[in-house]
Amino acid sequence: MSQAEARGASPRIHQVGDLLAIVVFVALGMAEHRAVADLGAAARNMVIFCGMWILFGWATGLYRAPAGTKPVSLALVGSWLGSVGGGVLVRAILLGRTGVRGQVVFFLVAAAFTGVLLLGWRLAYLGLRAALAHASEGGAGRSTEGEGAQREEAPV
Repeated sequence: MSQAEARGASPRIHQVGDLLAIVVFVALGMAEHRAVADLGAAARNMVIFCGMWILFGWATGLYRAPAGTKPVSLALVGSWLGSVGGGVLVRAILLGRTGVRGQVVFFLVAAAFTGVLLLGWRLAYLGLRAALAHASEGGAGRSTEGEGAQREEAPV
């Protein structure tokens, strides 16, 4: 795969993977608070946090820069912190929660969990791509050259 092809596929994969990480965060949060059966609350939280992720991803240019570059790293951090902060704020307003301390705690927990999920899936994806690239390079390099070298060294 050429670098141009990798760049072309990467943003879409990253968008889907990032949104799935946010969905997992919301689902885990709902399960932790025994609110899984409240589909309305789950849908509200997913729309809020996924919507914020899309908004901040667009605003920071997260999916426009080539993968693996410094602007992507900065955009990822900006999208992550902005979307979590925005999500916590919008959710607090919709729920009528005015306690600052509770929202700060929720922000810290949400930032920690989404950070682990986002970084975790991205590292797993990077590792998988590297392993696949290594396997395809190794498979091509082993052709008959290695066998020929062994045959030449073997006594006749």
